[in-house]
Amino acid sequence: MKILKRKVSRNAVTLRLRTCTAGRLTARGSKLKTTARKLRKASTLNLKVPLTRGGVKALHKGHRLKIRVRVVFVPSKRGLAHSSASTNVAFKR
Repeated sequence: MKILKRKVSRNAVTLRLRTCTAGRLTARGSKLKTTARKLRKASTLNLKVPLTRGGVKALHKGHRLKIRVRVVFVPSKRGLAHSSASTNVAFKR
């Protein structure tokens, strides 16, 4: 699993991800809603991860949010190793 691209827009971050087999993707981070997606085959996809209410409030109060987003991939086939990747994103008001 690999993070190809990241884009911050308003109250969410969109991640472009590539996986090499079927499985389950989970993205989480501080002040971000945990987002998961099941994949039936190897694919490249966009995953939108929105801010929580607390994150939106902090952003509107004028704070610049720097958040580390961690993405974990668990393959559906037993015996294959789990993989994870992380990236930093900054939300500006």
